[in-house]
Amino acid sequence: KIQYNQLLQIISLVSSFDIALIVAIILLFDKFILELLVGFVSTLVIIFISYYFIYLFYKKKGMVKHE
Repeated sequence: KIQYNQLLQIISLVSSFDIALIVAIILLFDKFILELLVGFVSTLVIIFISYYFIYLFYKKKGMVKHE
């Protein structure tokens, strides 16, 4: 039911955007420890949110079996 190539393209596009956004956020800070802390926290938050949006996209299309 799921088009595997489309899923891979969406995941790669979202992951690329996540990496670019995280790097842009990290470059706003000057101190190394602060960069590590912000980078770690923002990585977790951004990845969780972006993959949740992918889940909602496929749920809306009716392609998610279990909730």
